[in-house]
Amino acid sequence: MSVKVKPGGKILGIVLVLGGIYAAKVFWWDKRPQQAKAATEIGSVKLPDAPEASLSKDAVIPLPSAEEAMNGGTKISWRIMAWNSQFPLMYANGGANTTKGSLLDKAQLQLEIVRQDDCNKSIADMVKFAQEYKSNPNTPGVFASFMGDGMPMFFAALAKELEPLGPDYQPVAFYAMGKSYGEDKLMGPIDWKRDPKNAIGKTVACVLRDGDMNILVKWAGDNGMRVNPDETTYDRNAINLIAANDFLDAANKYITDYKESRKLVIDGKKISKDTTVGVDAVSTGRRVT
Repeated sequence: MSVKVKPGGKILGIVLVLGGIYAAKVFWWDKRPQQAKAATEIGSVKLPDAPEASLSKDAVIPLPSAEEAMNGGTKISWRIMAWNSQFPLMYANGGANTTKGSLLDKAQLQLEIVRQDDCNKSIADMVKFAQEYKSNPNTPGVFASFMGDGMPMFFAALAKELEPLGPDYQPVAFYAMGKSYGEDKLMGPIDWKRDPKNAIGKTVACVLRDGDMNILVKWAGDNGMRVNPDETTYDRNAINLIAANDFLDAANKYITDYKESRKLVIDGKKISKDTTVGVDAVSTGRRVT
């Protein structure tokens, strides 16, 4: 005896099978224990010590005037963070806009300095400039400042966004100005300073894969501790990361008692059990006061 299945029944059967596969993926496959990937060391760099200053005498440069320059030169808009290393650029420009007698005025540049703490937004502004420049070469240029050790990540993101414009549109980096003056730091509980091992199992908010994160990674390495590289999990035997959009967001997450749910990592394996984590410390290369 044969049973004929109507078209509606066939469709229902297909939907049930697909629903079963989806449910198995979501509730079993995605939550199964997984082996966490081990960190890979790709190399190291030893920085040379500078035995003495490059200048034997004080360098004296006349202060620029406060009057805005209208030299008719090349127009540029420069995205910078609130960071001490930006002061040489501000000095060379005379202020937010190029002033008379400044170094950039003498170079026939008309520079506008714009504060932008979010590096991803700076990347978006540069991509927008490139897109507009391709059709209008008179479009004012856009520069952006990044921490040197954060350049690989930001350059990779920027280069990918510029690919559709063609091979002539590639990011170029150059060293432009100063350095930090003590504001680069990991800020945590006093008991971390007494014994760094107290940081194990705790969390630090920072801009991931930027110089801010590198401050934490160096401190942890100097003290023989691991940093969990996966910002979606929690490892009680390592220092864990909380992702921040910028250095102010990192501080705000600490101040506002920010919390999020994480998958647990036990003995190198991610398990289905969740835990809730907060922010115990902040790592930043800029002022947060």
